[in-house]
Amino acid sequence: MKSIKTKLISLSTSLIACVILGLSTLVLIMASKALENTASNVMNSLAAESSKLIESRIKEQLTILELIASNTTLTDSTVSTTQQLASISAFVEKYQYNKMGIASLEGNITYTDHSSGNISELDFFKNAAAGVSTVSDPYMSDADGIVVVSYAVPIMKNNTVIGVLTSTKNDSEISNLVNDITFGKTGRGFLLNKQGVKIAHYNQELVINMDNDFVNVETDKSLTQVVELEKKMVNGETGSGNYVYNGVKKFMVYCPVNGTTWSLGIAVQRDELLSELTELIQIGCVFAAAFLILSFFIVYFIARNITNRIQLATNYILPMSHGDFSCTISEKHLCMKDEVGQMLQAVHTMQQSVRDMLKSMTVHSGEIDADAQSLSAVAQQMSSSSNVVAASIQEITKGTITQTDSLVLIADSFNEFSNAIEKISDDIKTIDQHTQDIMTLSADSNKNMLDLAGSVQNTNQTFSQFKTGIMRLGENISEIHEITNLINEISDRTNLLSLNAAIEAARAGESGKGFAVVAEEIRKLAEQAKESSIDISALIATIYNENTQMIQATNSVGEEFSNQTSVIHNTVDSFNRIVKAVEEVLPNITTVNIAAEKINVEKQDILRKVEDISAISEETSASTEEISASSEEMASSSENVANSASNLGANTAQMMTEIKKFKL
Repeated sequence: MKSIKTKLISLSTSLIACVILGLSTLVLIMASKALENTASNVMNSLAAESSKLIESRIKEQLTILELIASNTTLTDSTVSTTQQLASISAFVEKYQYNKMGIASLEGNITYTDHSSGNISELDFFKNAAAGVSTVSDPYMSDADGIVVVSYAVPIMKNNTVIGVLTSTKNDSEISNLVNDITFGKTGRGFLLNKQGVKIAHYNQELVINMDNDFVNVETDKSLTQVVELEKKMVNGETGSGNYVYNGVKKFMVYCPVNGTTWSLGIAVQRDELLSELTELIQIGCVFAAAFLILSFFIVYFIARNITNRIQLATNYILPMSHGDFSCTISEKHLCMKDEVGQMLQAVHTMQQSVRDMLKSMTVHSGEIDADAQSLSAVAQQMSSSSNVVAASIQEITKGTITQTDSLVLIADSFNEFSNAIEKISDDIKTIDQHTQDIMTLSADSNKNMLDLAGSVQNTNQTFSQFKTGIMRLGENISEIHEITNLINEISDRTNLLSLNAAIEAARAGESGKGFAVVAEEIRKLAEQAKESSIDISALIATIYNENTQMIQATNSVGEEFSNQTSVIHNTVDSFNRIVKAVEEVLPNITTVNIAAEKINVEKQDILRKVEDISAISEETSASTEEISASSEEMASSSENVANSASNLGANTAQMMTEIKKFKL
């Protein structure tokens, strides 16, 4: 069995070890992130400064070339290309160019080494021809077999591009700048162009072979993480990320090189970034072990102190479990203020209480024995009396049962009468409800018929107004007919006047031709007006006939409205008579309903009294049976009490024997 001390030490030490391990892990994680963030910030600053350095070197080369391009020899169209090349040949050696060239806007170029070609399809030429000074991506020179870079600037005259000046230079300057970028022992820089090709790298073979991870990943899936970061680089983004390259975990930062389509990256092995973390882990392990050992000794002393107190309490309590209540404990231990002290105080109080109880039981056991003997004698007398009472009660019970049976028959007969009364009352209520419904429906129907009569009257008045409007319409149509006749007469006269005007124009000869044309147009308009008037007359005649038919129809409808009004009034009178008849019937139904309800109430009262008497009789019968049974039980119980009294005496003697076993 494990002791409490062992459990306390093992559990506490395990808990402290877990806390130390958790805190150490948390510190290591935070330290790792802090180191990584610090390295990331430093590398980002290094990448930004290196990018600016590359940008400044490129700008420096472009500025030199722009100054050369501003020479009047190059801007003067009267100077031959040979003379222009001769004027710039001195700059080739001065600025360590491989060669320089002058290109027309069509892309035809002549170099200082007397070679020529066409560069119209090259991006750096297109940009320069558009007025933007540009540097090309490093590329392998076919002539020299080395990696070179070309610079191109526009040749301007009166703010107009008239040609392009180029210079070709060894890529070693940019490569050296990139190779000089280092971070720690393993951190190195590299450059990618827009297509992801390595144009500057500490491994020069990758530059010569124009290595491209976007192509390599198709055959080597381990480059997936690298490619994801390089995609962000070629998109001109700034950031950082982790990846695995040739089985080595690396951390990389990247940023674009302004003024170019290049992106600069700096990669370092993660183990180097976290190298300082190893020393921190070692120091942490030493401190954790020391703290764990110290915690073990502290827990050991605390556990020993607690278990010593518990052992003291155990030594005090254990004898009591064997019946020895005479043991004692010092006042010093009883005065302890902790939980063990409280437990000792409680056990001490219990010890005193048990000792007092045992002493009291010893004193009162003799008294209990004497009382048990007296109780046995009384119980025997009660048993004899109970038998006599039981016989008398049985006779009473027989008479009560006969009376109860008679009352049950009376109650059943009255229940049948009650059910008949209830059915009559329900039927009367149903008739009353139906009569009320008839009254309500009659009143509603009467109201609806009155509303209908009012509506028909309003409709008749509206229809009369409609009929008057139709009559007025007929009168207006007659007036329109007279107006059309007047229009026809005016048209005839206008036609006659236009004919006379035409005759007079013919007499006037050449000077009257214009008037003749006007007269002809007036005649045509008069004929058109007459034709329109005839059409209107025909339409009016049709409308007049339809209006006449409408007047006849309205007369018929008016008669129908009059007949309908008469029928509605007759219906209203019929509903009034129904309502009056129902009102006369309702008081009689109400009187009958009240009488039926009164009979039902009185019936319920009588039935309740009969049921009460029957219930009382049944209760009396049941009570007598219970009394009889109780008497028999009391007789039996008296015998049991006598036996129990005898047993009590025996048990008291046995209890005294057991009490004597305790040591007080």
